[in-house]
Amino acid sequence: MKRKLDSKNDALLILSRELAACQKERDELKLMADQLRSKYQSLKAQVQNGQVRLSMPAPSYAYAAYSFTSSSNNLRFEIC
Repeated sequence: MKRKLDSKNDALLILSRELAACQKERDELKLMADQLRSKYQSLKAQVQNGQVRLSMPAPSYAYAAYSFTSSSNNLRFEIC
């Protein structure tokens, strides 16, 4: 009976440590989410006020050619 109680006590200690670790990770993730949300709101306000312009870079033709060449090489190796 004592051994069974000790085993359950050990299991409870392990679970409580895991719970504490999960709670710590949750708190860290909540903090990160809050920081991201704040950064997003700040950037959104800057864009709406015209302080920042969002632009996407034009696709690189060199990269597109490289990708196409790379894909055809991969296909060639698969066929052979």
